[in-house]
Amino acid sequence: MLVFGISIGATLALQAALHEKRHLEAVIAISADTDLSLADSAVYDFIVATCSGIENKKLLFRVRKLGKPPYSDPALFQLRARLISDLGGIEHGKSFARLIRGMLSSFLATYGPLGTLTALRNMNAVQARVLPQMVGLNLFATWPKSGVPISFLFGEADIMAPASLAKKISEHLTSKDRLVTLPRAGHMVHFDQPQAVRETVMQAHRRS
Repeated sequence: MLVFGISIGATLALQAALHEKRHLEAVIAISADTDLSLADSAVYDFIVATCSGIENKKLLFRVRKLGKPPYSDPALFQLRARLISDLGGIEHGKSFARLIRGMLSSFLATYGPLGTLTALRNMNAVQARVLPQMVGLNLFATWPKSGVPISFLFGEADIMAPASLAKKISEHLTSKDRLVTLPRAGHMVHFDQPQAVRETVMQAHRRS
């Protein structure tokens, strides 16, 4: 069985592989969260550096409101997502407003108006419970060595995956693992580069 995880889902897949390795052929980890402190610091530094020369009062107000990490409050976490999106770090070439419109359209088509309101409330409730527990997430403290082949995929424009993070991951790879950084892709690599992700899945299946 192949396990495919995205962002924190990829993190959970890496940890689950420790306990279910006898059932797994491989893990495809898209934009895995491995060290949130390092990632959050990289995000904040990038946002400040990028916005420092921009004369946009509304944008600068949002940066000041965001402040330094950690971001365990849902409102700040969502503001961070907005800034990252507008800087091209979530999906390549898509602003936060465009992403929100797409998400709401999908929710409405799937759940209807009342279901959409419920889903949005639940998202906030989940973030309020989970974010404080994620502040200290650091897989490098005890790297999950399952022995299951892992393919790590990151987007070149993913602000949450700086080169220093990729270097730390590369130091823990085995001969069965691989790490790929894809161009013209943000955090949602599977949306930006679906063909490359599909090929990675097929390769992992053939190798297993």
